[in-house]
Amino acid sequence: MVSSPNIDTVKFLKFVLLITILVLGYEMRLSTVELTSMQMPLRADAYGYYAYATNLVENQRYSRDLSEPSLSARPDFLRSPGYPLFAALLYAENPGDFYSNITHAQLLLSALAGLILFVVAWKMSNYWFAIAITFVYATSPHIINMNLYFLTESLMTSLLILLMLSIYLVIFTNRKLAWMLAGLVLAYAALTRPYIKYFIVLVGPYLYYATGRKSLCGLASMLIVFGCVYGPWFFITSSVDGANKTRLMISTIHHGLYPDFKYNNDPRTKGYPYRFDPGTAAISRSLGSVTSELIRRFKTRPLEHLRWFVLGKPLTLWQWSMIQGADEIFIYEVRSSPWDYLPHFKFSLKFQKIIHYPIVFTAFVFCIMCWLPFMKRIIDRRKLTFLRAISLGLIYGTLIHQVGAPFPRYQIPQKPWMFFMSFIAVWAMMRYLRFSGARFSRILPRFPAGLKHR
Repeated sequence: MVSSPNIDTVKFLKFVLLITILVLGYEMRLSTVELTSMQMPLRADAYGYYAYATNLVENQRYSRDLSEPSLSARPDFLRSPGYPLFAALLYAENPGDFYSNITHAQLLLSALAGLILFVVAWKMSNYWFAIAITFVYATSPHIINMNLYFLTESLMTSLLILLMLSIYLVIFTNRKLAWMLAGLVLAYAALTRPYIKYFIVLVGPYLYYATGRKSLCGLASMLIVFGCVYGPWFFITSSVDGANKTRLMISTIHHGLYPDFKYNNDPRTKGYPYRFDPGTAAISRSLGSVTSELIRRFKTRPLEHLRWFVLGKPLTLWQWSMIQGADEIFIYEVRSSPWDYLPHFKFSLKFQKIIHYPIVFTAFVFCIMCWLPFMKRIIDRRKLTFLRAISLGLIYGTLIHQVGAPFPRYQIPQKPWMFFMSFIAVWAMMRYLRFSGARFSRILPRFPAGLKHR
């Protein structure tokens, strides 16, 4: 007689599997940072964030200009301070050491965030679905490679996973501390990637009503914490004269004007159409000029621009390849990387590329389906409340980028939410089939016990 495996042994093996996946994720992040040869890591946006952080530490001013003496250079407010403040904590006088500190801190946060994602997924489904979600996150090429850059996306990815945990705690505990944590994380995320700042207008009231409208104090504490953290930056930028306040918004709208990211449908301009447009200077002169150009284009070529804004932009945002990046998984060019020669890296790249579009499709279908009434019969009320909050985040992030430039790089921080919703959709479907099967079996005729052996 074969004995069943000991329960403690099964638990131990499950624990070992989880640790193996987390260690694999850390190893792939560390190997990417250590073994990738970058051509010019501090350039464009990356150089701007490096300059902000350096000036904060060395000159106590907020500016991306390192060329002028500290007393004569004026501060600017083109970029939000979340990432420069994070980078300033890891400052080193030598640029190479500074860059190394940042990349290693990012990869550590990214690896640890995998454990948070696992815990939330396990609470929402079961161990095996949580393991699958964690594995896909741990081995995602785009998420791993963002740790290479002096850019906001890696930090933002970790912040959104922490935001997922805080929303879960709000729904399942309804404690004031959980509400405050949600407000704090959302505020710092808004200081890191400004697009998320309006999300509080959606998620705050939604959580208030979804938790039974018994949490007015919790909602107030969330809004107060958000205001205390994000408010100073809002008031500073509101009181400063000059065009820098709206420059980023103007650039975002302008860069998203061109269908398929091409100027005059010329494939040679893909990714940088504004560089080839002779009218760029006039279009980007002010918020009014870029808005007028947007209206003019809709009047002259309505169908083309309607297709681009309604369908083309979401598909572009969630596509696999990086438009402005080098190759399909890098933002800036690299000379060599472990994705070229290490077997588990090469396997992960092929595997993730295969599952990318099915995951995106499943996640967004479920973002809509989880709002349908019949889901209440399949999923527990609080779990469904949480899933709807995550769907709000994914839909919000997609819609907000439809207004501006939907570069695929911008959706990388939301990938963990997308992985989560996709696999939870499969879990929900299995529950539905089991539920339907149970109902069907109850209406089948009951035969005598011995009849089936005849």
